[in-house]
Amino acid sequence: MPAIVHFQPEAYTALLAAVGRAWPAEAALALGGTGEPFTVRAVLPLPNTARSQDRFQVPAAAFAAAEHHLRQAGHPWLGFAHSHPGGSPRLSP
Repeated sequence: MPAIVHFQPEAYTALLAAVGRAWPAEAALALGGTGEPFTVRAVLPLPNTARSQDRFQVPAAAFAAAEHHLRQAGHPWLGFAHSHPGGSPRLSP
C-alpha cells in the first residue's frame, strides 16, 4: 500500500507559493516533518540549476544545507517535491 502524505496547512501554503515563484520553470523543494504517518511540516525551496524549464537539478551542497536546516528545526528530511509546470503528473524520465 502506498504511503499517505499529509501536509500541515502552513507547509502546503509554502509549497504552493514556492511553485508559483518558480513558474514557468520547474520548482524543486525539500520536505521535512515526521514519519508514520508522514506529515510535512516544513517546505524549503531548492535552487534549480537545470537549464531546461521542464527539469530540475539541485546542487549537492544546497541539498545538504537544506537537510541540515530541516534537522536543526526539528523537521527531519522526508523527501523532495517538484512541479511539472508544462507537463502531466507522470513520472519524470
